Amino acid sequence: MLNLTKVLEAESKNINVQFKGRVSDDVAIDMFDMCTIISNLLNNAIEACEKYKMTIE
Repeated sequence: MLNLTKVLEAESKNINVQFKGRVSDDVAIDMFDMCTIISNLLNNAIEACEKYKMTIE
C-alpha cells in the first residue's frame, strides 16, 4: 500500500509512473525491506523529476 501511495503522489504531480518487476524466491530479502527499498527508489525518482521540472521552467 505504501508504494501505491507513492505512485498516486507522483501522478498527482503529473509524473508518469510505470514499473514492472519480479523477485526470485531465492532472494533473501524480507518483503518489508523490499517495500522500503522500492519506496526509497520512488521517493528519489519523484524528487529528481521535480528538480528537473524546475530547471526547464
